[in-house]
Amino acid sequence: MAEKFQKKKLNREDHKKMDNAVKHAKKGGAALITAGIVLTAIKKNGPKIISAAKNIITKV
Repeated sequence: MAEKFQKKKLNREDHKKMDNAVKHAKKGGAALITAGIVLTAIKKNGPKIISAAKNIITKV
């Protein structure tokens, strides 16, 4: 496939495929970064949040 792009210019369909691939890669990368941040926050503050939730539930 790389040879095709080296030997001739991209047509409209090839540009659409590349644009779609870039869009999906950006969304996937953003999802991975977000998941990493959320997991890090849960590891750091998870026990505090759980104990606070237990206290609220048991007081009601």
